[in-house]
Amino acid sequence: MKITLDKCTNVMKTLAKKTMPGNYGLQIEFYSEFWPELGPMLVETFNYSFENNLLITSQRQAIISILD
Repeated sequence: MKITLDKCTNVMKTLAKKTMPGNYGLQIEFYSEFWPELGPMLVETFNYSFENNLLITSQRQAIISILD
């Protein structure tokens, strides 16, 4: 099953503000602001990784951080 842009967009809307969905130091507000440009590329990357069982190191890590 492929990940869709609509599903990712809906998930983006549920993420708490001032959090980071990855270890790059970019807060959710960055992704929200640039979602029209980033979303399609990220979805394509997610689907490629899933279909080929290839995840880069940062995709295999989880960091939970809440900024004040």
